[in-house]
Formats: sequence, C-alpha cells, structure tokens
Amino acid sequence: MIPKILITGHCGYVGTALGRALNRVGLQFLGADIRADPAIDISTQKGQDLIVAAKPDLIFNLAAISGETACLKNVKKAISVNCWAPRELFFGCADSVFVQASSASVLGNRGPRVTPYASTKARSEISGMLILRLGTVVGWNPECMRWDTPAHKMMKDGLRSPPKITVNGPKRMRPWVTLDFLVAYLCSLAVNFSSSTLDESNTYCAS
Repeated sequence: MIPKILITGHCGYVGTALGRALNRVGLQFLGADIRADPAIDISTQKGQDLIVAAKPDLIFNLAAISGETACLKNVKKAISVNCWAPRELFFGCADSVFVQASSASVLGNRGPRVTPYASTKARSEISGMLILRLGTVVGWNPECMRWDTPAHKMMKDGLRSPPKITVNGPKRMRPWVTLDFLVAYLCSLAVNFSSSTLDESNTYCAS
C-alpha cells in the first residue's frame, strides 16, 4: 500500500530532510507549514480543517515552537502549536497513523523546574500516537540549517577564524540523535507502511 503522507512543519530542519528522503524513494507527500505558500497554520481551525479534509494515511507531526526561549516569547502560541494542535489533529484524523515528534525534555518535566517547552510537549502525547521522544537532532541540512541548538552553535563557533567556543550554564545531560538516522527511520515507516503492522502503542526515545 502506498500511503498518502502528510508532514506538518515540512519547511523546517527535520521536515525538509524528510521530504527529500521520501522523494528519493519515490514517495510524494502533502505539507503543512506557516512558511509554505500557501501557509497552513496547524494551530488554527482553518489549518486543522484542511489537514482533516486531505484524509492522510500517515501523518508526521514535526511542526513545533522549539526550545524554551522561543516558547517563553509566546507561551500561548506554544501551547496552541505544541499541545492543542497535535491532539486535535490526532482525533480529527482518527483513521491515520499519527507520528508525534515529542521531546526528551518531557523526561525532566517534573518538580519546580517545569518549563513551557517540556510541559507542552508532554501534554501533546496521547495513547494511540506513535510517540518519538527525540533528543537534540544533530546534522547538516543545506536547505534549512538550525544554528540555535548548542551542538550546532559549538560547531559553527569552532569553524571561525580564530575559533571561539564558549560554554555557559550548569552541567546537563542531553541525548542526541543524528539527522540522517532520524530521517532514515521516519522514511522507513512510510516505505513499510501498513496501518495494521505499525505499532502505535509505544513511545520511543531516540538518542
């Protein structure tokens, strides 16, 4: 079965890489992104209605307000995009296999240090989704590179002349996953698609 695939956030760092990988294996996809033309915002009713009407078989939900700094700038929007939108899409597309790109940050979402990004991602998770609790995604993407993550910033600073690498903040443990590995895994879900064989009952931590 060739699935009808939809990627939210298809213009982003992971989304562009996944789109290229799907095209290389002969699979087409629909995209929903605020940076696309036309722009589709998954946190609006109009955006939700367009996606539900498309009746996708497989949804990769990669759209997000990423990181604590961005979430703190607009907490209300972070809640809408990271939490409300995935849940509404999941129920609206009840016949779809729903792959939710969550975050390893939810594992630290306890006690007094609860943060907007971690808490919105944690509350997006619903039983029935195929949930990926991703660590920091690391790797080169010439189409849409993210320089805001600590690993990529360190790499960029190291390539300066002269190199200048500054490390600030408390000691923290953070799992990483390479962009190539993640995209290969997501692409394999599409290539081997079968709603009866994909296990939607598990949560996977990629690190």
